[in-house]
This record gives sequence, structure tokens and C-alpha cells, in this order.
Amino acid sequence: MNIVRTPSVAQIGISVELLDSLAQQTPVGSAAAQMTPNPSEMFIPANVVLKWYENFQRRLAQNPLFWKT
Repeated sequence: MNIVRTPSVAQIGISVELLDSLAQQTPVGSAAAQMTPNPSEMFIPANVVLKWYENFQRRLAQNPLFWKT
């Protein structure tokens, strides 16, 4: 079986919420248990996201405006 990989764009966002608002949301554990794999979607390993975040923090500490260029 050959899978054709086409270039795609991924976007990661950060949401800042009030603690009261977070208390009303569904816990991640129960939401994750309901996820079913979709062959047309690709998932990113958590360690890749962590490495990106650490790199982002490092670059932000060096130059707080780096993301504007």
C-alpha cells in the first residue's frame, strides 16, 4: 500500500483561560479515550511538540520580537 504524502501546514495555538472556565471543561483523560484514529489525519508525537516549545522559549528569551520577522 503506497501512501501519498502531500505537503501540509500545521498550526499550534496557546489558549489563555480563566481557572473558572477551565473547571467547566471536559478533562483531557476522558476526551482522549474517545478519540478514534482517522487514516486521513496525521498526528505529531508529543516529544516533537515539546522540542518545538523548548526551542520557541529559547528563541523568545534571546529576542522577544523574533516571531514578528
